[in-house]
Amino acid sequence: MVKHNNFNKDDHFEHLKRVEDCAKGLVIYGDELGILPSLVDEVKEYALNYALILKARHIEEDEWHAAVVEYETIRDELTDSISDARWMVKSILENPNFSESTKNLLRDHFELEEKLTLKYETLRNVGESILEGQEKLIELASEWVLPAGLITRIETNLEDFIASRDSSKKEKIEKQNAVDVLYEARKNGHRLLRKVYRWAIAVWGNDDEKLFALGFVPKSAIWTPGDDEVEWDDIPTGVNLRIIDLITNQFISIDADKYKGNTGFDVRVAWGETGGNIPKMPKDDTFTNAPFAIAYTDDYKPGMTFYAWVRARKDDEVTDWADVVSLDIPSA
Repeated sequence: MVKHNNFNKDDHFEHLKRVEDCAKGLVIYGDELGILPSLVDEVKEYALNYALILKARHIEEDEWHAAVVEYETIRDELTDSISDARWMVKSILENPNFSESTKNLLRDHFELEEKLTLKYETLRNVGESILEGQEKLIELASEWVLPAGLITRIETNLEDFIASRDSSKKEKIEKQNAVDVLYEARKNGHRLLRKVYRWAIAVWGNDDEKLFALGFVPKSAIWTPGDDEVEWDDIPTGVNLRIIDLITNQFISIDADKYKGNTGFDVRVAWGETGGNIPKMPKDDTFTNAPFAIAYTDDYKPGMTFYAWVRARKDDEVTDWADVVSLDIPSA
């Protein structure tokens, strides 16, 4: 059951419940209120469409998360293959028949001085250098070369790695498009709800129990926190960002202190130029249950600044957004 008439504070499922109730209630009370049949039909059509849009958004988000998991799995497989190859190459370079100049040449071809990190560009470059180094060994008629099975594995890993990266970026774009469609739809939903609400209270007044049937709350029934309940006009404190993988500088942890019995947090994130203007808070929400910690790896950008906005959630209630927090990411 809704507890207020502040439509902007509804989460997506609360909004769906409200507009579905409004559509059903108008079938019963539309004539009594004298609301135009065209508005009744518009609310009903919107409720049906919004349910489909919300479902599409969750499908796109699930597909994006699946693509990210697949990418990270393939990335780890490629990293293992490269590590195996590099260990073997170091043994191959101990061949006494190689001159120092040949050894240096091979070190350059195999990019042995390149620090191995989980960054896409680094892994792709080092993986391709392993294949190039193998070709050089064959060209030099080396008695020792990397096993054919390992080379095939790296070739397959690289092909899958590039494809999965492209797929995850594509899925992210599709997810964001679905989010944009959802928020545009909600603007229309708020417009329709305001129309019906204003019409209903003009006819019935603002404290008629029949408002419940339309997805609204009579004035005397609007929920307010009691003395022993949380006042959700406050905002969470103790929001911190930190890099948690000191080897690769790849992960950002978003931590927030447990907030007055909250059941979770919403977080919105963005990247910006270090020293530049703070970007606008994006529309997309990510929800996680407490205890709150996110290892944020998507499109990690060394040399830029990571921004996060956090609000607390307790069941159906949310706080205002806390002030933005930021973290400057070291350059690669």
